[in-house]
Amino acid sequence: MAYGIRRFNERKTFTKFLDRFVCTVPNPLDTRAQYDRYTHQDLQDTSAQELRHELQRLRLRILLDERAPAWLYEREAALRKALRNLRLEGPGNALR
Repeated sequence: MAYGIRRFNERKTFTKFLDRFVCTVPNPLDTRAQYDRYTHQDLQDTSAQELRHELQRLRLRILLDERAPAWLYEREAALRKALRNLRLEGPGNALR
């Protein structure tokens, strides 16, 4: 039993580490900014470089977290879509 408690505490500590230093899962009830991030509405005004940087951090979080929250996979899809849209709407590729 002590092993199970220790394992739970280690996991909890590691999850806090991932949240703080790698990629945080926002709390949509906390602030408007976190709500926008949780619903991926913040991606509209984000540069391609920032999108790529967040995507790399997010992938690292998914690799390290054995029980990655489902929101991380949703965010990954939203980031990929936002990057794809930026490429399509970039200079010389504007739809007329």
